[in-house]
Amino acid sequence: MNDPFNKLVKIMEELRGANGCPWDREQTHQSIAHDLTEEVYEVIDAIDKQEPDKLKKELGDLLLQILFHSQLAKEEGLFDIKDVINHTIEKIVTRHPHVFSEARFNTTEEVLDNWERMKKDEEGDLYLNSIPKALPSLLYAKRLQEKVERIGFDWGNVSQRFFQSMERFRQNQGEEELGELLFNLVNFARLKKMNPEDILRRKVKEFITNFKKGII
Repeated sequence: MNDPFNKLVKIMEELRGANGCPWDREQTHQSIAHDLTEEVYEVIDAIDKQEPDKLKKELGDLLLQILFHSQLAKEEGLFDIKDVINHTIEKIVTRHPHVFSEARFNTTEEVLDNWERMKKDEEGDLYLNSIPKALPSLLYAKRLQEKVERIGFDWGNVSQRFFQSMERFRQNQGEEELGELLFNLVNFARLKKMNPEDILRRKVKEFITNFKKGII
C-alpha cells in the first residue's frame, strides 16, 4: 500500500464496493464517458496555459477516469488495470523496433511511417476505423489525412487543391463546397506543419478575451 498507484487502485475498488460511495456505485462506462472527454480537454487547457500545478491535477483526474473504467471492466470480468498496462507495454515495445530490436530509423518521419504501416498490417480493412469518431471534426480530418498519406496515398498538389476549393466555395457558397473547403484547409494547414484544431481554439479564446475588453 506504500505504492501510490496501487493505493489509488485500492481506493477505486473501495468506492465501488458494497460500503462505497452511492454515486460511484451507480456509474457505468456510458454514464461517465463524457467525463473522460472533459478531463482530456482540461489537461489540454493546462498545457496551453503552461500551468504545471494545474497540469499535475488534471493528469490525476484523467488517471482516475482510466482507473474507473478499468474497475468497471474488472467487475464485468473483461479486464483490469494490469491488463491495460500490459497491453500498453506490448504495444509500445512492438511499435518501437528501432529501440527494442534491430531495426534502425534515422528520422521522426521514418518512425511514424513504420508505425502506420504496422497498424495497417494489424488492422487491415479496419485501419481507418481506429480513428476515434468522437474527435472534433478538424482533428478527425487531420488524423485521417495523416494516416492515408503514411500508407502511400498521394494527395497531389495540396496547395492547389485548397485554392481550387476556395474558388468553388466563392462561386457557389453551398454546404458541399464549404465541406470541401474545410477539408482541404485542414490538409493545407497540415502541410504547413500547423494544427488547425489548436489554431482555431486559440483564436476563439482570443476573441472571447477581446470581446470582454470591448476591443472588437
